[in-house]
Amino acid sequence: MELFAKAPEAYILEFVKKMAPLVRDALSTLLSSRNGSDPVRVAGLVLDFLCVPLIDVGNEFNLPSHVFLTFSARFLGLMKYLPERHRRVKSELHWSSGEEENTIPGFASSVPTRVLPPGLFNGERYEGWVELADKYPQAKGILWVRFSAPTILRGIMRWLDEQAESSVVFLCFGSMKNLSVSQIKEIAQALEIVGCRFLWSIRTDPKDDSYEILPDGFMNRVVGQGLVCGWAPQVEILAHKAIKGFVSHCGWNSILESLRFGVPIVTWPLSAEQQLNAFTMVTELGLALEMRLDYVLAHGEIVKADEIAKAVLSLMDGEDVPRRKLKEIAEAAKEAAMDDGSSFVAVKRFIEKLLSVMDYSNSRENVVH
Repeated sequence: MELFAKAPEAYILEFVKKMAPLVRDALSTLLSSRNGSDPVRVAGLVLDFLCVPLIDVGNEFNLPSHVFLTFSARFLGLMKYLPERHRRVKSELHWSSGEEENTIPGFASSVPTRVLPPGLFNGERYEGWVELADKYPQAKGILWVRFSAPTILRGIMRWLDEQAESSVVFLCFGSMKNLSVSQIKEIAQALEIVGCRFLWSIRTDPKDDSYEILPDGFMNRVVGQGLVCGWAPQVEILAHKAIKGFVSHCGWNSILESLRFGVPIVTWPLSAEQQLNAFTMVTELGLALEMRLDYVLAHGEIVKADEIAKAVLSLMDGEDVPRRKLKEIAEAAKEAAMDDGSSFVAVKRFIEKLLSVMDYSNSRENVVH
């Protein structure tokens, strides 16, 4: 019990690990009853957030595990952040750096160290938290209690509400890659050159602050012209009437969301299949404006402010924007998502196919028995 008093998270983890053989035996017994007269079907495991070591037991039986989280979705963001931080720092947080700010997924603002859970400031407890967090990505999914209040970040949406229709360019480069400080400064300079209204979502390294990496005086010079934020509710932003265009990394979700609302894109692919997506949008479909098609972030090239400014000006001037085609695509996307639309019907058919296969499997088992 000494460990429990000092580090309850570490104690509970050790307890759960010791219980794993008993859980394994219980599952084995349940699964072996499949061939009995009253078979039990085990679909998967639902685990308390402290019981994630049992994911390994589920994997042994090819059973998916879901974590039941009784905290907020932002706590899940902290769980994503901790292993990333630990790979860099490899030590607990320190209360003496309480005003130090952390960029944590799911938070629009940087999070001061002083508001993080106290257990993160104790070595053994911190290690327990990191071990927990490391297991979360191995789960099939996360379950948590939520309610239907709006999730839109009020400050961002309020600012958009104050802007004229089709007057704002939205810049967002996904949630997976960080642009370098040098590149961010080039983008900032480009926005000053263009002078249009902008909403800019910056993903930075957790050790950096979004505002600190901007050029000196930038925020003062663009007061009333633009808004800089961390994570942003992209769907709600693209749906807003104030948005005229989107400078994007061309991740497929971002492309689909922009097409859904008829928002034209300037292409700036970074990695993965994004270059192919950009080529498809510009060359194959004629639905986007080209800034770059073959840019690769890992190569380290810095796109200069003049090139960025030229692309944004082209987007905002609108002469080369295929607005009629975009409007047609947006209407088709809306119809596809309706109850009788093609997307809805496709998912429905998929579910029906799964159910029919399950029924067929059950009927064969009954014949064998």
